[in-house]
Amino acid sequence: MSGISEEYQRRGLARRLRECGMELAKKRGYEACLSGATSLYNQNMLAKYFALETLNEVNYAEHFKHSQAMFDRLGKVHKSAKLMGKRL
Repeated sequence: MSGISEEYQRRGLARRLRECGMELAKKRGYEACLSGATSLYNQNMLAKYFALETLNEVNYAEHFKHSQAMFDRLGKVHKSAKLMGKRL
């Protein structure tokens, strides 16, 4: 997971952080890369640029607390959290 301050968003920083992290993991001999992705934008970026696959998915609409949707403030764009990964 990553978060970029709003004033620095849309500059490719999250993607570059992922690139550096994956390069370091390869150098250190890690066998796989895993990432939690809670927004649709991050999920798409991980799939498109890093070929990470969805390993597990939790749909936000299925979770309630006291009969109220827990994730309704996320809006309609972000529908699930995903565990994504790939072998290095």
